[in-house]
Amino acid sequence: MAMNLHISLRNKILSEYCEFRKSQEQLKPKDVYENAYEIVIKQNIRDMICDETVALTSEQKIALKLSNNTLDEIYEDWLDKDSENMADIPYTITETADRLMSNVSSKSQLIWRGFLAENRLDLNIRAIKIRNSTNSDIFEIKEVIKDEYTILYNSNDNCTETLTSVDELRSVYEKALDKYSRKLIETHGKEVTGVLLEIPNRLTPFTEFKDFCPDWRERGSTPSYVKEVWDNFLKDHDLPEDTTKISFHATSTYYVGGIDVNGHERKDNYSEYTEDDSFYLFDYDNELVIRYGFESELDFPIEDTIIDPSILSKDYEDVLEKYSTELSKRTYNYIDVCITKSDGSETHEDFEKICPDWEERTHLDISSCHR
Repeated sequence: MAMNLHISLRNKILSEYCEFRKSQEQLKPKDVYENAYEIVIKQNIRDMICDETVALTSEQKIALKLSNNTLDEIYEDWLDKDSENMADIPYTITETADRLMSNVSSKSQLIWRGFLAENRLDLNIRAIKIRNSTNSDIFEIKEVIKDEYTILYNSNDNCTETLTSVDELRSVYEKALDKYSRKLIETHGKEVTGVLLEIPNRLTPFTEFKDFCPDWRERGSTPSYVKEVWDNFLKDHDLPEDTTKISFHATSTYYVGGIDVNGHERKDNYSEYTEDDSFYLFDYDNELVIRYGFESELDFPIEDTIIDPSILSKDYEDVLEKYSTELSKRTYNYIDVCITKSDGSETHEDFEKICPDWEERTHLDISSCHR
């Protein structure tokens, strides 16, 4: 999964600055004092890059990202600049980026390596080949003449295209990943799709596209696929077929106590604890979405979008197991299950009716709990 170029560069700068500060912490106070100027300048460099104060092109970001130590490179150029005006730091950053770009023999080589780094791929890769039964897409960098490279894209229609910028390469590559992801969705994951990463002097086997592109479900998802996942989920768990939301609401009352104004124990001071879990299908920005939400008074609320049917089923089974166990322990006063239909109507049921096998799901000895 690709990482935004700015985020990638920012993480690199933060990591280098963290290492630099650690090295300073190992020094004696006198030495740290003598390095105060370097600390201040490097902190300013860090902040300007992280806050995007400096306008950098994609190619400049790549050049900085591929440096062995970006922070040191910029700082050394700052010292060479011999300026005392902090306002000159942004210019130094761009000048360092330009210098690093000039050190690369070919702009295409810089773009290609940056593209690989952005997608967390081996920087030695010279070609990415994606194939299924009907399609083939090849991305490769080739040396056209000595030390001059070009990036080529070839699809199964035998049309070869030259890609000349980071944005262009990224766009074509993302569209290819989306195309193969949609095909997997259409065939319910059965379409055999492989990826070959060619590295010079190294034998590389085909990789399953599902492993190479782990977010293929999200990429290829369509409203009809999401609806199919939801309908199968309802069918597999014996829920009404027109259900759009199923919510679990549990409440328990516990004694708080305390002392009243007269110094007597407050025997009427109780508080209530609630916990909620919901699974629902809804239209979000003209897209069908399945979500799972959890909320309690002791934890931060969470909300996840679910595409994978196996994860949806597992999350639901985990919720049933959780409430089954709590029911056997008599943790809650009651557990209400609300089923919302597509027409907006609601039906409330006891948890035991929705989950008749709750005693089998619990990990506790039920007999001992009912004595």
